[in-house]
Amino acid sequence: METTVKAYFDGTAFVPVTPVTTIQKNTSDMIEDFVLLNEVFATRYDISWRDSFNYLKKHGGLDFYEKHYGYEHTQSYENTADTLARICKRNGGKLE
Repeated sequence: METTVKAYFDGTAFVPVTPVTTIQKNTSDMIEDFVLLNEVFATRYDISWRDSFNYLKKHGGLDFYEKHYGYEHTQSYENTADTLARICKRNGGKLE
């Protein structure tokens, strides 16, 4: 059996090319969606993007979004921000 490895030359050596898998593509989509969602969340609560990310991470919003991405990405960013606010509040978050 013969194996073919795709590679490109970076100027000094051949570097193997890893094909983009469906999992990598879905992860990329999830990251893009979360960046936009985080902006909506930060704007809603008048906090910085970084504070919004840290709040969602600390209070379980990020984990919830990742776990339920298949459904949540079909909802509006505003609706998903509401959902994450409720999840975070249940986990000790204090934003109102």
